[in-house]
Amino acid sequence: MIQAQIMAFRKIKVPHPKKRKPCLCISSNKPALLIFAPHPDDESICATLALRLIREAGFTTFAVPVTLGSDPSLQGKRWREFQAACNILGFVALEPLPCPHGTKLEPNLRKSSPRLWRSVTEKAAEIITQANPALICFPHRQDWHPAHIATHILVTDALKLSQRRAQKVVETEYWHPMKKPNLLVETTPEVASLIMTAIAAHHSQAERNPIHVLFPAWLLENVRRGIELIGGPGFTHPSFFFGTLYRLSSWTGARLRPLLPHPLIVPATQSLKNFLTHLESSS
Repeated sequence: MIQAQIMAFRKIKVPHPKKRKPCLCISSNKPALLIFAPHPDDESICATLALRLIREAGFTTFAVPVTLGSDPSLQGKRWREFQAACNILGFVALEPLPCPHGTKLEPNLRKSSPRLWRSVTEKAAEIITQANPALICFPHRQDWHPAHIATHILVTDALKLSQRRAQKVVETEYWHPMKKPNLLVETTPEVASLIMTAIAAHHSQAERNPIHVLFPAWLLENVRRGIELIGGPGFTHPSFFFGTLYRLSSWTGARLRPLLPHPLIVPATQSLKNFLTHLESSS
């Protein structure tokens, strides 16, 4: 069954990347979410909040692949897959950060290759400054995978370099759960289906690990954990079963601090416009 689904998704036509650089011009009345994805497909896995912000609060979502993986022979394909997934989700795909072919992004790269790390950090800081996002999304510091941990460090270094204050940040989890998430957002079946389609557009990864097939189970597990992590012990189960966990923080200029005075559960029946109003009052 899984093999049949993989074969079906391989028939999705992946567009060739455009040669022109994406525009980062954003109108003053349209807030932006900026996603730093450690690899192509991470932009899709964490997409629940972004998709709801697009639909409910008029956001633009920009997505940056921090790397295209460490296999040079697949990087062109993975870039096309990234663009295809962003097209499915309605995201603006930005060009990858300048990691040389074959470079494995991991935390020790910061010390072993300081010039390379600096150049990648400077590019990330440039994107942050140009996009001027209301929210920046990237993995939490303990997300197990070396590229996810390195992405966290790289983006916080870029925030220091950009000299931004009070920048709102959304930390994500995939490989390792966060100890203290503070936001559970309902993933409706329609949004889950869209995300699964976007994940499946990453054919080169779906062949190796069909995470699009496993995605609903992950959403269920998020709600199982999240109802009491967010709501507290004994909290009554919400009226939904699919959800995604996040941690909202504020960048102070030197570190991240929790942004919300109390953890929040945001079902689909509650507009994210109300959530954003709450967010502003918490700043």
